[in-house]
Amino acid sequence: VLYERAQRARYRLRYLSSVEFSTLMALAEVLTPDPKQLVEPLDVADRVDSYLASFRAKGKWVVRLALIGLSVYPILTLHPPFSMMSHQTRLAFVQRRFLSDVWGRRLPAFIRTVVQAMIRAAQQLAFLGYYEDERAAKECGYLKFSERPDYDELIESVDWDRPRVKCLGPQDVHSDVVTTDVAIIGSGAAGSVLAYELARQGREVLILERGLHVDPSEFTEIESQQLSTLYADGALTLSKDFRFQILQGMCVGGSTVVNNGVCFEIPARALAAWQNPDGLDAGLDAGELQRSYAAVEHLIRVQALTHASPLQTGWRKFAAGIEKLNLTDPPYSQGFFRCN
Repeated sequence: VLYERAQRARYRLRYLSSVEFSTLMALAEVLTPDPKQLVEPLDVADRVDSYLASFRAKGKWVVRLALIGLSVYPILTLHPPFSMMSHQTRLAFVQRRFLSDVWGRRLPAFIRTVVQAMIRAAQQLAFLGYYEDERAAKECGYLKFSERPDYDELIESVDWDRPRVKCLGPQDVHSDVVTTDVAIIGSGAAGSVLAYELARQGREVLILERGLHVDPSEFTEIESQQLSTLYADGALTLSKDFRFQILQGMCVGGSTVVNNGVCFEIPARALAAWQNPDGLDAGLDAGELQRSYAAVEHLIRVQALTHASPLQTGWRKFAAGIEKLNLTDPPYSQGFFRCN
């Protein structure tokens, strides 16, 4: 207990234990090799600890469990704890136990799922430690929007007079009973469009959203603040099989707030699979689907991105990859779109 207290005081830990903290440092060292030593593993772990302490979420115990598991897992194969390995031994262990054994399906299915969950959650934290680091941003050429040459032009193009969303919080409701024609759970893409159409037809609609309402004027360029405010579980949600991260919005507007406004139609191959009588047999009317696309695109002002667009330029890398892979099916052949 005294040792743990001493370590927590030494590193000024706010959320992680000393074992979890040292394991995260060790993982960052092998996952993101940094020949220039711009960002020390200590900085990565310290930033993650501060981030995890900044918000409350039900799923945070998963990442703590993953770090503890990663620390003791090597003992099962007669290795020292993860953070006590030498750099080369630790790197070889990660490559064998978390890459070869998992992807080569050398482990039983249940153990493979647990191991995969452990490394995926810990890996997510290690990457998170680079957010907001000016040294890392400079090295990869990332500029905040406010520092870009076309920032003033972009701000001037924004329609600041557009209607703003007004919300009622729990403190604004003074009754145990609320009546409405239609109650919709969730304010994301499906819920908001459905509510709009019903309200346009004269129905009284109540949208219920578990997340906060954050006005665009309150958005910042502090990534950790935005992640903890706008995403479910601070963007730490993983799929049930732990194979990939789920960036699910939890705010008024849902995931439409955090998905960069990317819009595209259902790919032809996916739609064909949905319509297949031997598959989902969705029974979608193709003509009605196209009319719905057109109506939503008009409603949210979807427009095609061009190389002259003053938006983020990272999409050009994806465009180059699509061209190189010769992906000709929609939506790839239609370009990239964004709602205004």
